[in-house]
Amino acid sequence: MAPARPGALTVRTVSWVVGAAVLVPLLIWGWTTVNRPPAYRALLEHLRLPDGADVNYPRLGLTLRSRSWLLSGPNQPEGTALFVRLPDVEFGPLRIINERELRPSLALIVGSEWDARREGWVGAEGRFVSKAQVRDSLEAACPTPADARLVFDLLLGQPTAAASTVAARLMKGDLPVAVMIQPFSGTRGLLMRDVGRPPYKEAERRYEGCMLAFSGPGWPEEWRLARLSVVGY
Repeated sequence: MAPARPGALTVRTVSWVVGAAVLVPLLIWGWTTVNRPPAYRALLEHLRLPDGADVNYPRLGLTLRSRSWLLSGPNQPEGTALFVRLPDVEFGPLRIINERELRPSLALIVGSEWDARREGWVGAEGRFVSKAQVRDSLEAACPTPADARLVFDLLLGQPTAAASTVAARLMKGDLPVAVMIQPFSGTRGLLMRDVGRPPYKEAERRYEGCMLAFSGPGWPEEWRLARLSVVGY
């Protein structure tokens, strides 16, 4: 066999180097994606910029928030912060609220109606349960106070289509087997700031949030964003 020409060796070497330069980052990306928790892929889908006019002001906000569980809630009145990239996201340990832990707190208000003026629930024969009572009970039952606030938001917030039946089921005592909460945080999120007029202003901000999924017969089991907020501003 005739020896390869020096020029041919150079071309092959350059081709191999270029191929490796492309392949290695793809392999790393694939490995890190596969080895992330299931909530990671759902978070990527939430952050995906929409096509066409939905990426413009002010429709981007509604489009992104409609992918969450809630458009707004008592503890996040403006809804989730409008981050579109979280390149350094890190996930914390999964937290789980089991049915047996949730039931005693919600049993206090099953069948009752929320009275915003009195800040509590009114049940049969005028029985009143204050928001503070339910909050204290939930904080004792949930893994963290932030998780108790999430339950409040599910009960009293403005749901997206995905969560349209959640509050009603909770208020009837029809509880999921578990509520799974996957917290995350980072320091270099790309935030689209709403300054009251177009266009959005880009800013790098610290952030924290969580994904949430339900488990149980008839409950939506997909992961969706439950909270995302700016830290330090």
